[in-house]
Amino acid sequence: MDKSPNILVPRLFITPTAHNKARTAEELFIATDAYLNSLTLHTRAHLNVDRGCDKGWNLHEHGIVMVWRDELAEFDERYKTFCNETAYRIRVGNINASIGNIQVRDFDEALILQAFNYLGNHEAIPEQYNRQVYCSNRYARCKKDKHICRYDKNNPIRLKGRLK
Repeated sequence: MDKSPNILVPRLFITPTAHNKARTAEELFIATDAYLNSLTLHTRAHLNVDRGCDKGWNLHEHGIVMVWRDELAEFDERYKTFCNETAYRIRVGNINASIGNIQVRDFDEALILQAFNYLGNHEAIPEQYNRQVYCSNRYARCKKDKHICRYDKNNPIRLKGRLK
């Protein structure tokens, strides 16, 4: 296996599910995005996430969370103290409301092709809700060039509001 630091390693397989269609797909996408943002802030790792959804009677998403090899050790150490259920909430008015459940499993690399094929069978997340790269913006290397992270140079969603 290649030991280059510029390799993405699949770490988690996530399945956020809305409560009995009581929530909209947009709320599910926003809650999943907030969860992934909390995860990157807690672990201090850059996350690369591929997501897909099913908007049928069982509204849910699937996602493969990947981490850069050079940040893997810190991600694994800090992930041990991350609470998935607490992080998976959406702000509604003045309260935090649970919009559903999230199932998080360690990624089985033996099933990598099946996982990406399964994800490909789901509908794409709309572009305005689908950041592929999540950056905690905690490192000097991320703050150079007007807050453009080296992992996230072409992601306009993360840059929104930061450039004049």
